[in-house]
This record gives sequence, C-alpha cells and structure tokens, in this order.
Amino acid sequence: MMQRAFDRLSETSERFLASWWGFCSIVAGIVACFSLWGWDGADRYIYVIGFLIVALLIGAGRRDAKAVHAKLDAMTPGHDLDRLEERAEREIEEMRDG
Repeated sequence: MMQRAFDRLSETSERFLASWWGFCSIVAGIVACFSLWGWDGADRYIYVIGFLIVALLIGAGRRDAKAVHAKLDAMTPGHDLDRLEERAEREIEEMRDG
C-alpha cells in the first residue's frame, strides 16, 4: 500500500515538476522563504526540496528502467540475455560481435 502511494506521488510529481508551473512554484517558494527568513530560510528550503525531488525522480526512473527491461526480455525469448548487465564487459562485447 505504501509502495503504491509512493509510486503515485512519484508519477504526479514527475509530471508537475517537468512543467512550467512546477518550475514557477519552486522559484516562488524560494522567493517566499528568502523574503520571510533571509538566506538561511531559502537555503534550508532549497536543500529539503532538492532532496525530495531527487528521491521522487529516482523512484520514477527505477520504475521506468524495470518496465524497459521487462519489454526487452519479452522481445528476446530463447536468448541468453538474462542478467546481461551483471556480466563482464568483455563477455558483452563477445556476445554482440558474434
């Protein structure tokens, strides 16, 4: 249940922060914190918001990567491509070349 709520929050945040309104709301928050508490307040706001944004976007990116890997696995049945990203670079090049 918590994972589903985090996924939903992550998707919504990703869409909002990638828009013009998301950018404007972050800038408005920084200006408001600066006008109320000076640089100390604005600095704290930037750190907290930055940490939350990074955590949410990493969650969204991880979910997207899992979906891409699932699609690629479905496209290549019968090939020995399981856990390819964990193999040595030399093995990957050998598979690619022939």
